[in-house]
Amino acid sequence: MPSSSVNAQLKQLRLTAALGLPAYQAMALITAQVERLIGCSFANFFWLDGEGRPCDAYLRDYLPEAMDAFVGNHAALERDPREPTLDKYAALPPRVGAGRMLIEGPEFRRTLVYNDVFRPYRIEGSLELVVREPSGRARGILMVNRSTNRQTWTRREAAILAAIHDHVLAALAGPAVKPDVACSATMDDSAHLLVDGGGQIEYSAGNAITLAMQHADLAFSPDFDFSALGQKLTPALHALLDRAATIRRGLPSPPAHEVRRTRHGEITARVLHCNPGPAGEWKSCGPSDERYMVCLERRPPLAAIVLGNAAALPLSAREQELAVFLALGLSSTEAAERMAISLTTLRTYLKSVYNRTDVAGRSGLLALLRGGSPPAA
Repeated sequence: MPSSSVNAQLKQLRLTAALGLPAYQAMALITAQVERLIGCSFANFFWLDGEGRPCDAYLRDYLPEAMDAFVGNHAALERDPREPTLDKYAALPPRVGAGRMLIEGPEFRRTLVYNDVFRPYRIEGSLELVVREPSGRARGILMVNRSTNRQTWTRREAAILAAIHDHVLAALAGPAVKPDVACSATMDDSAHLLVDGGGQIEYSAGNAITLAMQHADLAFSPDFDFSALGQKLTPALHALLDRAATIRRGLPSPPAHEVRRTRHGEITARVLHCNPGPAGEWKSCGPSDERYMVCLERRPPLAAIVLGNAAALPLSAREQELAVFLALGLSSTEAAERMAISLTTLRTYLKSVYNRTDVAGRSGLLALLRGGSPPAA
């Protein structure tokens, strides 16, 4: 039986799916919750087109060339039925672990994927959830990866992954286009790129490549060249680099800084010159010697803050659901319709929420849930 902690996180994931967020924001929250649920290294989600091929993705981490070939390079792999690719996973019947049927077969060790693509990336450390409509059509694949020192997946973990299927499917039904949900003032993720004056990447820290891709609002496609993205700045970031170089030359220019609202949330980009000379003075040098630090920061959507704060409160699942809906700006009528309850029942829940959280009214509840940090236990 799932532990009380797992049950609480499954309820939280169900609520995430019920918020009606744009699919990219919903998948960002769901993949983070999956990582907490089953202790994996990271999870990525791939949308599938009508033919079962990946057509877009929410990436928690940059895809190295090996993963790029496996996920997108179907021209090289799809003709051989032994080669495991995501579209072949979608064509197999299981919801959880379709890939195991391919990689545990006797022919797998003779495939290109095993010998040339996934050494040393260890495809055996992956488990996937194929998300299907009731008709059987595959809508997406949640790919869960585990570190190489712990590869065995338990039945309990596979059961948990199966249990979230309907929630993920519900999240995919969210609106394709919706006004941006407000962002918190707290930074969710940050990373850095060290580049030369021509925009060539010399070093990246954290998931900087993924953030750069999201900053440019680039969609995944099978022919997308992830390796090229890992070598040179995107045009959007290169424009900021040019702006920073203009400022260095003493010419009038807007600051080398911008905030973009993307489908992944609000992403801030800054470009800093980093060639200090003796005694901390900036030395002058030629363009070929210039070095810049590109700083990327992603702010979580308000829904992520509200969900996290609500989970720390002593509320029942339905009370938490009501509190979250109200904190995200729904009226009492809208919240009652979303929860399929009467206004009388909603008022009963709301009174209990106020008593359990020790707030005086709705404004106090909103301040409590929209804060940048979870409330004290």
